[in-house]
Amino acid sequence: MILRSLAVLLAALWAAPAFAQLPEPLDRALSVIPEDISPEAFVLRMGVGSDAIRVGVSFSEGEADYRLIEPASEALLSEQQADLWEGFNRDEEDAPEAEADGSDEAAQSASIGIGSYEPDALRAAIGDTAELIEEGPERLVYTFTPTALPGQEGAPDSMTENLTGEVVVDPVLGQLVSVRFMLEESFKPNVSARLETFELEQRFVHEPVLNGPRMSAVRMSMSGSAFFRAFQQTMEMDIEEPRYPQPRPQPDSAGG
Repeated sequence: MILRSLAVLLAALWAAPAFAQLPEPLDRALSVIPEDISPEAFVLRMGVGSDAIRVGVSFSEGEADYRLIEPASEALLSEQQADLWEGFNRDEEDAPEAEADGSDEAAQSASIGIGSYEPDALRAAIGDTAELIEEGPERLVYTFTPTALPGQEGAPDSMTENLTGEVVVDPVLGQLVSVRFMLEESFKPNVSARLETFELEQRFVHEPVLNGPRMSAVRMSMSGSAFFRAFQQTMEMDIEEPRYPQPRPQPDSAGG
């Protein structure tokens, strides 16, 4: 299935982390640690190619519940949308097995979509080559030569050697806005495949409840050929309308 192929390909592209010194504004942004508060619910918009669905995700006693929002009913799903929706249902029904073998694309997608903000993984991926190329009152833009892709391990060096990166910092908030990894030129990861284009972008927004950033979107696209067949795939996820637990009222010590 399409998401499985994306997950399998991505799993082969990651490299191990390595920590390094960075320019001070970027280092400061990556040092912001949000509060460790998980949302009670959110809306996940997931799309592959031109098809997308919106799913309400809520949690009760550690269990996830999925509700199809758009399209309004399963009868209106296209074949591609049905494939995406099926992944959520399988994630719910087969989570233990999927977690054991790592094969289920819904579990892979959920881990990215819900993905907590992980500054250490981003710091490791950015490495020590960040250079300021644009400076303004609302954004600082750095380019860098990636040492990894964030959050995964085990990629061949040939992938990261062919990547370039861009990271944007909000100098007012002192937080990341986005980080992007792009293929500079096509290359052959093995004798039967060629990767022509690749781009992965993570976007972040300030979340007041967390007193820091949270991931808001992931965009990925790639094209090339494998076993003499051309492919072109895109995937995007947006995390919308997060709802966090309300703080419990403190007892009134004066009232007894």
